[in-house]
Amino acid sequence: MRHAARFLIRMYPANWRTRYGEEFEALVEDSAPDWRAIFDLLKGAIRMQFSIPSFPKLAVALSLAGVLAGLTISFAVASRYISTATLQFIAPVVNTNPPEVHRNVNEYFLQLRTEILSRISLSSIIQDPRLDLYPAERAKIPLEDIIEQMRATFRSRRLLREVAPTICRSFLRSHTATG
Repeated sequence: MRHAARFLIRMYPANWRTRYGEEFEALVEDSAPDWRAIFDLLKGAIRMQFSIPSFPKLAVALSLAGVLAGLTISFAVASRYISTATLQFIAPVVNTNPPEVHRNVNEYFLQLRTEILSRISLSSIIQDPRLDLYPAERAKIPLEDIIEQMRATFRSRRLLREVAPTICRSFLRSHTATG
């Protein structure tokens, strides 16, 4: 135990040991330290090390605090998934299948959007075993609620750009989910 006590005395700051070291070592030698005394020496050494300001100690302490805060936040915040897709429609191709149904790209887009957001389409995507989407949510809440969350976070916007002699319309679709 005395060897451990001497080692712990060396953990105290150098300027403190210069001033009080000999007396402190004599006191520890005379008292025959037990485990409680060893623990008190360790606690005192740590307290003394942090009571004397020093940039390296501060940097290490703040780094450890940052790592712990980052880990805590990463486990506390829900995961966020973003899925993005771009659909391109070239005007002549879209208008070749029944012209009365696909008068223009906007109508075709609205028809596709309705089909994509249908309960059947979204439930087949969510329940596809290859994708295994939202496993934790599916265990807790009904599938209909998950589908409604997907519909609520679904965003689409129209991009228009010119391609050679025809006009190509693109629709950017994105879905954001937390889980």
